[in-house]
Amino acid sequence: MGFKIVPPLSVFHFSQLNNNIELASTTIFNKRNKRWACPITNEVRHRVEVDIRNLIETYDVDGILLNFARYEGAFSRLENYLTCFCENYHRDAEERGYDLSFIKSGLIELFEKIISVDINLLVNFPQLTSLFEWVYTTLDYHPFTDWLALHREIISEYVYYLTRLAKSLGGPLTLVGASLMAPM
Repeated sequence: MGFKIVPPLSVFHFSQLNNNIELASTTIFNKRNKRWACPITNEVRHRVEVDIRNLIETYDVDGILLNFARYEGAFSRLENYLTCFCENYHRDAEERGYDLSFIKSGLIELFEKIISVDINLLVNFPQLTSLFEWVYTTLDYHPFTDWLALHREIISEYVYYLTRLAKSLGGPLTLVGASLMAPM
């Protein structure tokens, strides 16, 4: 067996978002996250699909790695992590059975609790019995878990679609990988 050529392709992390701010994800405070594209925007998806098509049809690759096939990571600025809340996302969430207004209000409350944490609590953090105990006593899980479930659902469906697209273009033996989790 020889080497396999499986180049990475950025899915939602575009360098040209400054010039196409309308493609950027929207934070809970209705600001645009210039680092991350909105995963449900048709134009964003079209760009990703064109890039996959060009890569597979132009080069002799054995597969493709869908890099950044996720939302912004938890270690970015907190506001950039708490995305997507545009009008299109509200419609999509509603069609999936999620109440994005409920989720958004809960995440705003979570944001406010996190930024108001007493620095002494963090300094004395080892004295707490567990991170779980602190989290359990400070927030309501439902909006946060709904938000995570919605994100997981959207990314899973789109990665599945992109996998089918890549295999239809390159053949059934085309390798497809995806970097789904934010780097820690």
